[in-house]
Order: sequence, then structure tokens, then C-alpha cells
Amino acid sequence: CSQSRSGHIALKSQGLFKAMKPKIFIDGEHGTTGLQIRALLAERGDLEIISIPTERRKETAARAEFLNAADVAILCLPDAAAKESVSLIEND
Repeated sequence: CSQSRSGHIALKSQGLFKAMKPKIFIDGEHGTTGLQIRALLAERGDLEIISIPTERRKETAARAEFLNAADVAILCLPDAAAKESVSLIEND
């Protein structure tokens, strides 16, 4: 594993380098603040924004899945919902 000049993390695999984009999950992305943050981050080519499919948006299991798949989670939620989201995170 090495770091390129642009700050991206690169993995050496069979002589090829592949830049890995950090996965960003915005919990509450459909609210006003979440929409604004998503719009700002969408302009960045060095990030991958992951989103729950619309039909699964209200499922706690889906939120847990995406929270744990993300490298960074941004919580645009009321305090109680944010605490619930944090309790769903299982990875280190």
C-alpha cells in the first residue's frame, strides 16, 4: 500500500495501481442539510458517495449496512436518530 502525490491511497495489484476512493454515507441525505452536503461532495471525484436505495430508506437494517460499509458517515439527523445510527455501527 502506498500513497500517491495527490493524497489518494493506491494498492499495488499485479503491477497495476488502483486509486481507492473513500466511501461516504450521508445518513439523512434527503433533508435540507444532507442535500446540501451531498451536492458539495458530488463535485469531488476523489470520493464515492454511497446511498440507500429509496425503497429501503426507512429500513434500520439498510442503515446499518450502509453505515458499516462507509469509511466516513455524516449524520444529518436529530439527536435521537443520530444516537441510533451510532449504535448500529459494528466495525472498528
